[in-house]
Amino acid sequence: MFSNQLDRSTALCRLIVVVGACASPIEHPVNKDELRPRLTEKAIIAECGGGSGNEVLLADGVDPDAPILVLGEIHLHGGQPPQPTIAIWSDGRVLFNHMRSTEVDHRSFELLYGSITTASVQTLVRDVTADLIAVPRYSDAEHTYIVDGGQLTTITVRNGDRWISATVYGAYEEDFLAAAAGAHLEKKIEPPNPAPSEREIDTSTYLPVWERPSPSPQFSRAYKRLLEIRPDRGIPFIAYDFDIAFMLPDPYYVRIGQTEMAWPQELPAPPSATEIEALDPRFGVDAPYVLDAKYREAALRLRDALHASDVPPYFLIDGKHFMVRLDGFYRGERSIEAMFLCSEHLAKQHKR
Repeated sequence: MFSNQLDRSTALCRLIVVVGACASPIEHPVNKDELRPRLTEKAIIAECGGGSGNEVLLADGVDPDAPILVLGEIHLHGGQPPQPTIAIWSDGRVLFNHMRSTEVDHRSFELLYGSITTASVQTLVRDVTADLIAVPRYSDAEHTYIVDGGQLTTITVRNGDRWISATVYGAYEEDFLAAAAGAHLEKKIEPPNPAPSEREIDTSTYLPVWERPSPSPQFSRAYKRLLEIRPDRGIPFIAYDFDIAFMLPDPYYVRIGQTEMAWPQELPAPPSATEIEALDPRFGVDAPYVLDAKYREAALRLRDALHASDVPPYFLIDGKHFMVRLDGFYRGERSIEAMFLCSEHLAKQHKR
């Protein structure tokens, strides 16, 4: 089930061929392959399991060419650099986010491919595994209050045939690096002396005081190891494969003259409107389908065509209008995301 699951990208690759943008109802292309719906979170959770030491088990295993070490930092309100922070393959290939501009108000990032030695990979696997099996699957590094949003930091490692994963909520790079160095400062509320009268009480005095998040030293050490191994340079990332997400048209684009685009015949036929609607593609909620890696070049051409206009076009499927977005993935990323999801679910189940 997960053997071909791979995940998300920000690579820009401008190709020359432009997909046609004429208008006519969809006819089934010559290509007879089918797009398959991406597995839902519910389906992944229903067939995942765990073992000792934060082990994660997926029903049909993991893509054999997935990275064996991954650090992901997802901010729940968005705004994080492109992900992963770093992914490392057994042969020393590395995918990592790199700061392109260091200007405080205009920082920009890119995903690059680089490499490290296989000896360094083996050392990392050993050390990160030892760190992760000693921490909870899921922990909250904020001690005084929880706010919506915040960051989920997940580390996943494969040691032999075991996949191990752990997640921390509420901490950021500076918190992990401080904890790895052994620094931890607590802020306490001291009661006023002498005690005020009831009329003099300032309730703000008794509100929780922010305390610096303090993730566990073990998880923080693993984080620091992975951060420090990132190469200084690399080559631009190009997605390995894609999801095609179908969405209902944005009313704003409809008002300003959205145009129709013909479905590319070099891609598998789109699903029927009924199939798409069964995945509930309301405005703001998409219906993703997995596009096999053999269609990567055609997907890149379609993406360029979609981006060629300021007003995204629509496709006519069974007489209904749908917009399309392409999401790129590195090889094995869908499996890694499934493990992130499974590990978090297992932690919640354990707390019940």
